[in-house]
Amino acid sequence: MASGWACAGDLDKITGKYNYEQYRLTMANGKTLSMSDIGAKSMSIEVKKDSTISMKMFMIDGKIIASDALIKEIKIDGNKGYWIAQWPEMNYPVKKLFSINGSQIEYDIKFENAQDLLRYGMHEHAVLRKTNAS
Repeated sequence: MASGWACAGDLDKITGKYNYEQYRLTMANGKTLSMSDIGAKSMSIEVKKDSTISMKMFMIDGKIIASDALIKEIKIDGNKGYWIAQWPEMNYPVKKLFSINGSQIEYDIKFENAQDLLRYGMHEHAVLRKTNAS
């Protein structure tokens, strides 16, 4: 396993590839942005057994933006849980609260680190659906 301490039993419950069905980013001033508003045509993530997350944004202009994070902690109780992940472009770990409903994951992230001037006060909400791709 990677250097995080994600619990394998909980990680197994969400391992797989997911496509974003809904995405909303609410700015600190209350303005709401959709996936297309941020320049993305589609987005996906893959949660891997080695405690990494690979995210891809397929941009409207044809570019692909990819980033990998390390899950440092994960806890799932029933159909609700959270993970704390470290993304390379951020100097602090981010907590994602989520719920699982069959093949869907719905999540929320509140950016509450006041030292992150770019993201502070933002709220990200998304619904993802697990794909059959391996």
